[in-house]
Amino acid sequence: MEPSTNSANTADAPCPHCGCLMWFDAQQVRVSELVEETKLQIRQWKNRFTELSQSATDSDAYYHEMLTGVIQALAAKGGAVWTRERGRMQLQIKVGIGSETIDDRPIFRPSHLSLLTNAITAARSAVVQPSGHGPSLRGNSNPTEFLLVLAPIKRKAKAIALIEIFQRTGSSISVQRGYLRFLEQVCEIAGNSAVVDDGKTE
Repeated sequence: MEPSTNSANTADAPCPHCGCLMWFDAQQVRVSELVEETKLQIRQWKNRFTELSQSATDSDAYYHEMLTGVIQALAAKGGAVWTRERGRMQLQIKVGIGSETIDDRPIFRPSHLSLLTNAITAARSAVVQPSGHGPSLRGNSNPTEFLLVLAPIKRKAKAIALIEIFQRTGSSISVQRGYLRFLEQVCEIAGNSAVVDDGKTE
């Protein structure tokens, strides 16, 4: 049944069997509607991003569109795209907050770069808890106060870039897996885009 909302607190609909009027909690109905609206918006964005991946010619604009969409979809704090040149991690673009945490505290920078290097070398995605809050990625700790969601953009099984999303902590394991699955899907789309340069990663 799809109840009609009469006020901020109540909603009603007739029973399809007996015709009696049934009352619902309108706030709960609205939450369900918002969830469906959000899912629809995410699907629409993924469709637009897929089209952009086939036609984009500017890598910076492409990465910015990708990060902005992912951050909005995941309600994240920020994100960054990394590549590797001559064995060193290079920041391609960042959106929102997150990487400033490292920039403002240089003592944490080597640990952060080591974590990213390990992730792009392994060419695998991961959710990395802040230091002291869970397992690290092959012994590399996450020096930020954020939950880091990492996923590589691959071409022919080789990581050509790494996407890093700065997410708030406190979410359940199942929600974190959802973050990772979504980011992996976006990276898979990006891996098929000609605008993503595979000549910079060693």
